[in-house]
Amino acid sequence: MVRKRIKTFNFHYSEMHEFGIARKLLGDALAEAEKNRAEKIKEIAIELGEIADVTAEELKEAFGVVAEGTIAGKAKITVEMEKPKIKCLKGHESEWNREKEFSDGLFLDCPVCGEKAMLSGGNGRKVKKVVFG
Repeated sequence: MVRKRIKTFNFHYSEMHEFGIARKLLGDALAEAEKNRAEKIKEIAIELGEIADVTAEELKEAFGVVAEGTIAGKAKITVEMEKPKIKCLKGHESEWNREKEFSDGLFLDCPVCGEKAMLSGGNGRKVKKVVFG
């Protein structure tokens, strides 16, 4: 009987997760480059929600790894943070005061009218701008 030695990797969940996010954003940037027939991506601006499930530093690091060997391999990555927002049932939208707790575990109270409100922004991640060079 021949025993095979299997190499295993011990990734933390968050490490794997940010690589998936970076791959998705890289795909979006590469699609934009293809649409514009660009041969090199010089800079990629990413909008990241302050309450997104990845930090700017983790995302930049993962992006550098997944972009290696592509036309975005040496691109400068900038990250703009998006503040969390809430929107109530009456349509009022405002920044979320993170000090406030959810009133019933799911909803927040609208600071304008007191109606129930839910998060409407500040947790996303998207490519905002791609500069070709």
